Amino acid sequence: MIFSGGKYVQKYFILKRIKYFYQNFKKRLLPDGNSFSLLKVSNSMIYIACFACVNLLSYMLMWKDKRAARKGTWRVAEKYFFILALAGGCPGIYAAMKAPIYHKTTKPAFQFGIPLLMVCQIILFLFIIVF
Repeated sequence: MIFSGGKYVQKYFILKRIKYFYQNFKKRLLPDGNSFSLLKVSNSMIYIACFACVNLLSYMLMWKDKRAARKGTWRVAEKYFFILALAGGCPGIYAAMKAPIYHKTTKPAFQFGIPLLMVCQIILFLFIIVF
């Protein structure tokens, strides 16, 4: 688009286009004009995202600990794995025990403790949903 009249007119037209784009954006994405209705998330979506993050973190921490065990460097304390497991990271830790990592598979606290904790969490979750 060719503008005439110098820099002032060009800036005016650019600002006018930005304002038009913003108003169009506001009409499409903000029907009520105040909040992002497309970005509203329910509480269950937040819980699922937190659950996924805790499990990903626990899996990555198991992977890091396995790597440190092979190299003979600083290791992650087991209490941190159990703290993550209590926070809902049992599936991530269990997957790290059974997946290609095969870490902490001979320790009884992990062999029996993590699956037992996972079952207790599932029962608690079902109890909360039902009652």
